[in-house]
Order: sequence, then structure tokens, then C-alpha cells
Amino acid sequence: RITHACVRALRHWKSPATFRTGIPLGAVSSRVTMTTDASLQGWGATLMGRSVICLWPPQLTHKHINYLELMAVWLALKHLLGFIKSQHVLVKTDNTTVVAYICRQGGTRSLQLHQLAERLIVWADTRLLSLRATHVPGILNRGADLLSRGNPLYGEWKLHPQVVSQIWQRCGQAAIDLFVSQENAQCPLYFSLTDGNAPLGILLYAFPPLSLISPTLARVRKQGLSLILIAPRWPSKPWVAEMVQLLACQPWPLPPWRDFLTQAGGEIYHPYPDRIALWAWPVRGGI
Repeated sequence: RITHACVRALRHWKSPATFRTGIPLGAVSSRVTMTTDASLQGWGATLMGRSVICLWPPQLTHKHINYLELMAVWLALKHLLGFIKSQHVLVKTDNTTVVAYICRQGGTRSLQLHQLAERLIVWADTRLLSLRATHVPGILNRGADLLSRGNPLYGEWKLHPQVVSQIWQRCGQAAIDLFVSQENAQCPLYFSLTDGNAPLGILLYAFPPLSLISPTLARVRKQGLSLILIAPRWPSKPWVAEMVQLLACQPWPLPPWRDFLTQAGGEIYHPYPDRIALWAWPVRGGI
């Protein structure tokens, strides 16, 4: 006897629209690539520099991580539909179970995953030309992984190399980078201000967290340092007056290109590059 569940599963294939859609002949020439990741707290996704981040509602926090990973794919597709509609989409995820359930359009190991995959595939069928998934090692899925665990950190933003080149042309090329990680270094050498006295007589570069701008300026004034400081020009903040007092030459407003601030190897763009109002401030102590 055919069950009601079986009849419902076959309903999609009885629709004339399903057969009129057809499939592309030959290899797909290009796909829009989206990366996703989920944690027990939330999920994140990236698409051509755009990023999505969201926390799980209470009713989903008890779900298995595989379910959350697959749900993250569907929610990301919905959120970014305006950029991917009627296109071939490739989802990159570090979860092999999600890859299998998308590419095989379901599975037999988990009823919950199969039902979720079925809903996802049927939803995508009327909105995308095709949907595929591929596995990417977690170490290479940095953007979505970072977003799934929280917001990007201010201190980890990296300036576009062309913007940095323009800073060097206007202010001189710095030799040592401060407040740097391997991810966002702009100079071959780095030095942490927390380790002691910074080297004198060398032009330094710093893009510090907001909370460390004033302490950095105090160290510049006290030790007579020469520093190219990357900081917002927010007139209401006290550090603006301090920077003006220490200026060695004319400051320069950084061009707010869409990709002038990135994280995770360029996968995540700053969402509001025009609002942050970053300037390069050439400051020097002992003036």
C-alpha cells in the first residue's frame, strides 16, 4: 500500500512544470559560489564579499550540528536570493553530510535531514538554475566560520593593498606594523606596543582597535615616535583633537571602496565602508 508520505513525495514529479524545466546540456560554464558554516550559537555565509550572520532561535539550539549546517545553507540562500536568483549556485561547506544530502537530494541516514533537504531542493528548483555543494576544509572556510561564531573583530580588518600603496606614496613607507596579526600585516616586520619601547627613528604603521587609539597617541607623544595611524575621523571623539596636535603633515581620507576593508583572506567585506570614515594620520611625538 502506498502511504500518504509517499504520495506527497511524488507530487513534485507529477507537476508538468517539473518536466518542462529540463536540465542544461554539457558542463556549466560558471557558478556563483557561496560559503556557509554553522555553530551551536549561529550561522554565517559569504557571497562575493557580502556577508550574512544570524543567531539561532531557541527552538533550534538543541538540533544536531548537521541539521544546523543544512539549515544554514537554506537560510543563506533565502537571504542572498536577490544576488543568486536564476543562476547556477555552488555551496562550499566543511560539512560532508550537508554536501551529500544536497548533491543526492536527500538521504536515508536521518529522516530530519532528508525532510529538510527535500524542502530545500524543492524551494531551489523554482528559483535557481541549479544547486550543487562541495566540501572545503574548515581551515579554508574562514569567512563563514568566523561569522558563525560572532561578528568580525574591528582589530582584524585589513586595508586593500592599493590603498596602502597610496598611503606610502603620501606619507612615506612604514617599516614596522603595530597591532598586527599574520592575517592583516602590511609590513614585513611587526612590533607590539605592549612588549616595551618601540624602536626610535623608524616610521611605524598602526591600525589599532578603537579602544587603543588614545593609548597609542600617548605613547607617540611620550616616546617621540613617528607613526602613520589609521583611525576614523569622528569629530566627537577625543582622539581627533589629539591627532591634530601631533600631525607631522596633511592627513588623508581613505577611499571608501567596497572592498577597501576585508577579513578572512578577503572573504568578508566591511558592510559600511563609507560610514567608518577612516583617515591616514601621519603623527609624530616631540613636536
